[in-house]
Amino acid sequence: MTVRYGGVVANDGVNLAIDRGEVVGLIGPNGAGKTSLVDAVTGFTAADGEVVLDGRRLDRLPPHRRRRAGLARTWQAGELFADLTVADNVAVAVQRRGWAGLVADVLGRSARTAPDPSLEMLGLLDDADRRPDELSLGRQRLVGVARALAGGSSVVLLDEPAAGLDTDESEAFGDVVRTMATSGRGVLLIDHDMNLVLNVCDRVYVLDFGRVIACGTPTEIRADAAVVAAYLGEEPVA
Repeated sequence: MTVRYGGVVANDGVNLAIDRGEVVGLIGPNGAGKTSLVDAVTGFTAADGEVVLDGRRLDRLPPHRRRRAGLARTWQAGELFADLTVADNVAVAVQRRGWAGLVADVLGRSARTAPDPSLEMLGLLDDADRRPDELSLGRQRLVGVARALAGGSSVVLLDEPAAGLDTDESEAFGDVVRTMATSGRGVLLIDHDMNLVLNVCDRVYVLDFGRVIACGTPTEIRADAAVVAAYLGEEPVA
């Protein structure tokens, strides 16, 4: 996958594979091209390359059709609707009409449908009728993940999902990520929390200036001298 913004190459021939039931990490410094890659894969920025899910090419499809095909993502900013309940925030994510129309529809409905199964998976059923501002930051992050899981997504790209979480919340979120993979989904985890990434992921890719400079198990990444020097700030593990 190659992404260019004018004369700037954000991603230079990046190849990345995610299997179902696997958690794959993507790390690198700010500006390395991590979010650009997620934007390209999910159709939010132009790119050269192929996006294939279950043998079907998605790279010629717009973002909403990639979403329907099973490719979902979270957003760094969260992007939750403050006036909607948790259940409605998740319901919005799986509607197939224009955003303005579906939000008006959700606000006007008196009858509620059954909560999406993602709420139960992430332990959010008790919060289904609450609004985002009534939740802790950690649980707001979970609502964003639930929206990505809603409707049966088979591959989920998590962009900085643990940003702002404390150590305990981050550890708990790691358990959630593993649960997602255990359910048969493929998960891409992008985060600056190295403990989270290296403890949760099966494999890790490292980006530098838009190129993959390393790929391996967390143990291999910890022991890679170039990666350690550039990103982890510690001596390689013998």
